[in-house]
Amino acid sequence: MKLSGSIADRLEIQELYARYGSASSRGDREGWLACWADDAVWASHIFDCRGKAQIEKQYLEIMSAFDKLYFSSQLGPVEIDGETAKAQSQAMEIAHFKAGGFFKLAGVYEDTLARRDGDWLFIRREYQPVVQDF
Repeated sequence: MKLSGSIADRLEIQELYARYGSASSRGDREGWLACWADDAVWASHIFDCRGKAQIEKQYLEIMSAFDKLYFSSQLGPVEIDGETAKAQSQAMEIAHFKAGGFFKLAGVYEDTLARRDGDWLFIRREYQPVVQDF
């Protein structure tokens, strides 16, 4: 993937990833959901959610098991084409289960974004784990 697009768009996209990560770590459901388009898709090795309502349901199911979560990501290449973009990021999560014990996960997101009403949002996030530890 080749870097492209204006500096302003690339900074706005980087801010989207920062908001997403911060909301994840704080358990801020509203802030996290605000990063998604209404018709977005969130896919991984264990689920495939279509639309913001399904994405929210999956988020609540995942988060219900944890009392603390650390989420960090590093944005990789961003390729902007007008009002859409493709990006890749690497993510690391460490969660503490309410029942005790930790869960560690690191992987890669392949993302498609779109500018909607002036804001960059996720319209498709596809996650593949690289390392998992329960």
